[in-house]
Amino acid sequence: MADQNSTEAIIMAAISTLSPSRISDLSHSIAALFHCHRRRLFSLLSSPTIFSFTLQHLQTISLHKKSLLIAHYLLLNLSVLNHFLGNSTAVPPYSATGMKLRDHDQMSSMLFPPSGV
Repeated sequence: MADQNSTEAIIMAAISTLSPSRISDLSHSIAALFHCHRRRLFSLLSSPTIFSFTLQHLQTISLHKKSLLIAHYLLLNLSVLNHFLGNSTAVPPYSATGMKLRDHDQMSSMLFPPSGV
């Protein structure tokens, strides 16, 4: 628990150094990411074909590959925060462009399983 509090304190201290316009840009980028993830998750859950294919493929890959998928997803999302904490003025990288849709679907089904599973 102490590690989590110190991590949160470090992140909050770093964010507090951002200018109001950079905080606004960060907020918009995070909102755009969540919107893309929500749309993709909705597509996955509303298509029995895609959902079935994703689950079948997920069952065939190793635990190591599953761990790598989740780690890749988390790193891509953290790269948005890193972009704003750095001095970059370029457009931030979005995780939607960093993962194949099949990998994103598999990761979503691991992190956000339907209720009752």
